[in-house]
Amino acid sequence: MNHRKDRFHPSKNCIRISPSKNGYLTVHLPYPPVRLARIRSISGRRWNSKAKEWLIPQREETIQQLRTLFRGKSIQIDPSLLPGKSEKSARQATLSHTDQILKAVEDEFKLIR
Repeated sequence: MNHRKDRFHPSKNCIRISPSKNGYLTVHLPYPPVRLARIRSISGRRWNSKAKEWLIPQREETIQQLRTLFRGKSIQIDPSLLPGKSEKSARQATLSHTDQILKAVEDEFKLIR
């Protein structure tokens, strides 16, 4: 198994984004057809049938586009793609939108106490 996959400990429905070669990002995407339609809207994307993964151009705007397309879904982004972020910040970037809201509410209650 690829060591990058081991490091993430992904759930079955999680979208995983990691660096690849030649200026591309690797995107592992669970099957639902609506997700396929969304990733196909990214310019320059390619399907690697052998590895069963999507390759998309590695640009900051592409990562932002993925976050927008899959808002509310669990997305794990390799920490190396988050320059200047601490490990804690990198882990928080993998939370789904709902988890982020719950974390914010929890933090707010901690401040009130």
